[in-house]
Amino acid sequence: MKLLRKMERRFGRYAIRNLSLVVIATYVFGYLCQFVAPRVLSYFTLDPAMIFQHGQVWRLVTWILIPPESLDFFTIIMLFFYYSIAKVLERTWGDFLFNVYIFGGLILTVVGACVMYGVLMAVGSPSALLNIQAIPYYCSTYYVNMSIFLAFALTYPDMEVLLYFFIPIRMKWMGWLYGAFLIYQFYKTPLWSGRILMIISLLNFLIYFFATKNMRSLSPQEFRRRAEFRKNSGVKSQKRRDVSNTSHGDRWNKSAEGGRKTGTAEQAESRRPSEGFRKIVPGGARHVCAICGRTELTNPELEFRYCSRCEGNYEYCQDHLFTHVHVKNGSRPHLAEEEKQ
Repeated sequence: MKLLRKMERRFGRYAIRNLSLVVIATYVFGYLCQFVAPRVLSYFTLDPAMIFQHGQVWRLVTWILIPPESLDFFTIIMLFFYYSIAKVLERTWGDFLFNVYIFGGLILTVVGACVMYGVLMAVGSPSALLNIQAIPYYCSTYYVNMSIFLAFALTYPDMEVLLYFFIPIRMKWMGWLYGAFLIYQFYKTPLWSGRILMIISLLNFLIYFFATKNMRSLSPQEFRRRAEFRKNSGVKSQKRRDVSNTSHGDRWNKSAEGGRKTGTAEQAESRRPSEGFRKIVPGGARHVCAICGRTELTNPELEFRYCSRCEGNYEYCQDHLFTHVHVKNGSRPHLAEEEKQ
């Protein structure tokens, strides 16, 4: 993750903005081709045999135009759903990291298909030729959508969605359900080349999963640590503000008595810490999440941002920036799910 941060500072200006909209637009173009010229799609598939034997290099790019499923009413609903979650991920991670995630999955798929073709050609057995013919079938944008969904479920495990428009279910359970379905698909795939390509197509998600180590946010120990932090942070922050205000008042009084007053009372008041001022965290951390208490020292893979809609200077990590309830009228920072309890 540190390498990605360095790359973002250097190459972030080249990232494609609204990439989630571009992904959906490619699917729309593919569906139009299905109705207008369905035979054209056969020239768009990622077929390494046609690329290396007939020089059809455009297939390295055009395969992303092939839609993942046939068009029907539920497909349209799913496209809107995937666009919404991809947009949230893009805003949470930033344009550059989202570009790396999407293009990383596409590039890994292309490289995996080409390497697979080379290995099978070197083997040259009848079963190897059968696996070569199956490569275009398994190199699909279906796994691009799946990687977006799994990444969203990992980033926002407690967010609720309506399954079939009326069944509320949390994203982490949907993620487990999709994961189980992928395992079933992997088991039922008859060709070993298809199984390898499935893993390669989802390799970007696996890298993200182990790089960010977000699996810790699902552990009971993490939930208990968050609760203890929220319980203690309110008392500690109030004591810190009282001590700070007292010390500022003492310095002002001493300056006034000694004839060394350097400003007005309004200026002294402005120098006092305001409500919600950034907490001083032991250990020298500069950023702390107001929900879970994690810092850039304990979790260097996280990003921290201030919320402009909260009253006061409250900072949140990337897991809680979009899931917390905004602080109003002296309330404390908390998650939306706590209001339901």
